[in-house]
Amino acid sequence: LAGIARYFTVFVMPLFGLAALVFTGQPEGHYFFWLILGVATIISALWIMRAILRSTKTATRVGRIFQAIINFAYRMVRRKNTRDIVGMTVDFGARTHDVAINYFKSIALSNIAWGFSCYLALLLAIRFVGIDNSVMSAAYVLLITGVMLLLNAFPITPGGIGVTETILVALIPFPNNQVQAAFLSALFLYRIYTWLLPMPVGLVAYGTWRRNHKITVKPA
Repeated sequence: LAGIARYFTVFVMPLFGLAALVFTGQPEGHYFFWLILGVATIISALWIMRAILRSTKTATRVGRIFQAIINFAYRMVRRKNTRDIVGMTVDFGARTHDVAINYFKSIALSNIAWGFSCYLALLLAIRFVGIDNSVMSAAYVLLITGVMLLLNAFPITPGGIGVTETILVALIPFPNNQVQAAFLSALFLYRIYTWLLPMPVGLVAYGTWRRNHKITVKPA
């Protein structure tokens, strides 16, 4: 459930960026189109999640739709049909119903806070290397952050490192080579503070947790 919430967040963050550009009067023609399409997609995904959590009956219906789509794809590549999707969907709804209903707000807010903390880290890094608001506005950096988090979600490399930076540099229209070099420096700073530094902190936290919560296995 936490993983699903994180994926929802990485899809929502680019929409925040697009909305910021639209409301600050900086949109290009295609921004509004992608904003509408993205919002419709997120609403559809939330409706599907609600249907799965609502009851076993609706979860079964959704599972059958998923299974039909997956089996169609399997037939395209000449693989055998699967019959496990319906049961997996119903089981997921039953196991996560109480947590999703009781803690929806806290799960959503914590993930959105994570997304905006990434935005703040990137914005500060970009301003630190000398790229001002006239070159990259705060709204535009929010869109860049959303796209970056979305790219990071694909498990090509750990954390999308290397691949994300390459794609971003290819997508962003830099005014000159100096701005491009400064932006790469900002990405390097961002990676240090959000990717490298949390590793030793997490290792210490995990070691402390294991020491204070020893797991004992009772003999059968």
